[in-house]
Amino acid sequence: MSLRSVLIGLALITALCGGGLYMLQSHFGREAQMRDAERTFLTGHAAGGARDGIAAPPPSPSRGDTASVPAEPAALRNEEPLTLDSWYADAGSNEGPADTDPEDKSYLINDAQPLVSAEPI
Repeated sequence: MSLRSVLIGLALITALCGGGLYMLQSHFGREAQMRDAERTFLTGHAAGGARDGIAAPPPSPSRGDTASVPAEPAALRNEEPLTLDSWYADAGSNEGPADTDPEDKSYLINDAQPLVSAEPI
């Protein structure tokens, strides 16, 4: 076995291990978790909107009323699905600046008492 074939074998093993680690990181990494969370949010939110339309049947018209009642309001039919970014944007922001002053805990400094006296007996 020559040195050349050993080096080619080591390079091949290194490339396969690196590729496998890259695939594991891309499948189980933080970005993949965020992507899965957003997909779950979107499917849950879309399913929740569809359930609301199915769960509430339209009211039946009264005896003299012959006009049909639409199953859902027009605003809901033309509405785009809510994405995670637009949900955060709709949440708004706090009015005014945040309170950045730390809580005053100066009364906790130098208040410990020793359990055993350090004085010689």
